[in-house]
Amino acid sequence: GKDNTVTLRVAVSRDSDDARDAFEIKLPVKPDRFVQRIEQFTTISTKHPVHFPEPPADYQPGTLKQSVLISEDAGLVKMILGLNYLASYPHGCTEQRISRLMPELALKDLKSQVGIDSSPRIPAPVLRNTLDFIGKAQNSQGLFGYWPSSRGYVSLTAYVVEFLTLAQKQGYEIDVDVLKKGRDALREALRSDYSQLIDGNAFLERVEAFNALALSGEFDRSYARDFYARSRNMSLYSEAKMLHSFLKVSPESKQAIELMTKDMWKSLIFKLRGKKEVYQGLQYRSNSFGHGVIHTSEIKTLAMVIRALYRKDPNHPKVRLLVDELINLGEGNGWGNTNSNAAALMALADVMKMPTIRDGHQLKLQFGQEVKQVDTSKKIVTKLEFNTESRGSLTFVAGGKDKMPLVRFSMEYWPSGGEHLQKNNQGFVVDRELIVLQKEEGAPPIIKKVEAAQTIELEMRTLVEEHVRIINPKRRYYVAIIIPFAAGFEPLNPNLETSSPEATPSGTMTRKPDYAIYGDDQVTFYYDALPSGTFDFYFRLRANIEGNFVHPPARAEMMYDEAVRGNSNGTRIQIIPVPVEN
Repeated sequence: GKDNTVTLRVAVSRDSDDARDAFEIKLPVKPDRFVQRIEQFTTISTKHPVHFPEPPADYQPGTLKQSVLISEDAGLVKMILGLNYLASYPHGCTEQRISRLMPELALKDLKSQVGIDSSPRIPAPVLRNTLDFIGKAQNSQGLFGYWPSSRGYVSLTAYVVEFLTLAQKQGYEIDVDVLKKGRDALREALRSDYSQLIDGNAFLERVEAFNALALSGEFDRSYARDFYARSRNMSLYSEAKMLHSFLKVSPESKQAIELMTKDMWKSLIFKLRGKKEVYQGLQYRSNSFGHGVIHTSEIKTLAMVIRALYRKDPNHPKVRLLVDELINLGEGNGWGNTNSNAAALMALADVMKMPTIRDGHQLKLQFGQEVKQVDTSKKIVTKLEFNTESRGSLTFVAGGKDKMPLVRFSMEYWPSGGEHLQKNNQGFVVDRELIVLQKEEGAPPIIKKVEAAQTIELEMRTLVEEHVRIINPKRRYYVAIIIPFAAGFEPLNPNLETSSPEATPSGTMTRKPDYAIYGDDQVTFYYDALPSGTFDFYFRLRANIEGNFVHPPARAEMMYDEAVRGNSNGTRIQIIPVPVEN
């Protein structure tokens, strides 16, 4: 189906009295390989066609999907891409769930106006699931962790409190006790003798706590004076956030506002290119980027600087240069990760207005021999999707030439055969083997190395222990270890009270994860921080369904830096019936 499910319907009837009954279930269809995407931006030319990317040679037939997004407003295009990235992001820690919904709250009116979303309200199930999750991720001290029962952080708690405050102001029903406990924790964090701050980043986290409390209606003037006095020694991001808070909740603090504004402009570099002034970058301070547990980036800093300076003077000509730079930094996945995307989108929510509806353009869209006319008149955004496997092009036909539309081409496909995927190291080395447990008591297990494009044969009911080894060459933060397995396997979760002793693996994990998910199709382990070294992971499966299945590669990846990853080989699993004894 379109929702990536297979529907199974069963109906029965009784001949004696014609009684009938029926039921149906939907079974999810999961990819057995990593979905690949190609993104390309270009501007329509009046002189020659612009072409879609060339389709790859190694894609699975029937999986190639192409789309094109056309708009004269580059900021709107990048905004849509950022929102799409957040909506489709596969992991779901506290930060990622908040980062998905915070821009939805800020952009609700604009999305409705431009026709992106007919309902500006967050769907009730989505909000409820998020609130339930973050409630479980709050510890007894009121701090929020990235996962339930994991360590709580002041900076993350400030982020959650900002979100809950904004949601409450917009009329959403939240758990007021969760918000109160979070605010109480932030109030404690302002104290100089507070012990739960990250070493080396105590001041940064205290500033985050102050700002979240200020935005929730608690502007502490004594702490405000203290932090303002030290603002020039803060990171550029922290000072921008302080300025934004002062402008929003204490506009009467004119001297502090003027001095922080002046200091902020000194931290921005502009140069003349010909007779035109252009933005060149941020003049960072030594403490601009904090500990790896705290999310800091150029995108996040620039976005906060824009929000502060725009609130101070929305008509300042240099602010527009900063906004244009932020838009230009957006790519196919928005601004690179969930935290940066949310920061950029929050800035755009402040500065973007309803785009002007123009007369538009007439374009010719061509795939092979198929030709279609495209008219963007009276449309702010034009989006078209195709399942064709031919390469496409767009040609200018008519329309105003003073402002040509930006085009984003996108291609999504499955590469050929998940069992053919080979080991790949882009920061992590991932090896995998199956430890096949013998049915005969005392018989040693059989080790089967997972090799690409091979088949491992197992009898029904065979007990298998997965062993994945990760080599991590340097300390990294927010790491996910994802271990999918063949559909013919039944996962055995040793953490359930009803689990039998055979669900407990004989191997011992090198390091306990901060959070683990034992799903029906994969097991995932999450770490807030993973030191350098070699790490072993074990869990058990049972071969329960006869057939031939793809056993997808295991992989390790940084959740906030998608370029750092690695995967094992893929293979096939053949599950055969138990031989019948004569």
